[in-house]
Amino acid sequence: MLVDKIKFHPVFYSNSNNNQTDIAIQLAVVLYRLGSNASLWTIATLFGKFHKGFENFGFPMVIGAIDGSHIPLMEAPSKINKDIYISCKHQYTIHLQAIVDHKGHFTCYEIGWPASVHNTKVFKYSYIYKNNNLFIKDKDYLLNDSAYPLLPWIITPFKNPQGSNIQ
Repeated sequence: MLVDKIKFHPVFYSNSNNNQTDIAIQLAVVLYRLGSNASLWTIATLFGKFHKGFENFGFPMVIGAIDGSHIPLMEAPSKINKDIYISCKHQYTIHLQAIVDHKGHFTCYEIGWPASVHNTKVFKYSYIYKNNNLFIKDKDYLLNDSAYPLLPWIITPFKNPQGSNIQ
């Protein structure tokens, strides 16, 4: 009944080439969000918003891609051990680990680790790692590079065996 009352509102129509999500689903998402204290991540997972985008790229059940990067700093941080903020490119940086959706939008992130800290350590201490049961449902997966561990909810690329001629 609510969908019938709102379906002709201009907010549900655009000139974009991208189709909008069905109005009934949009309404369900709004009502769920207003009636609960669930996070946006939980709601997006519950309503399959993350899956749909990655399925279009041939990755069913994938809800995000995770990786680390460095954010350059103009000068040394005001910390005692400044050297731990120097990256392999000899620049002061802080570490950023992020999960992005199929459009590259951040859905979760950790920021502020020193440049010298490896992706694996940032990941091990991250909120997503410690609380993956809140984010990862059923057979959901995250894509990542070989710097990350292979876990039931993490897909890593095949690693090149030592001594292999595989390029």
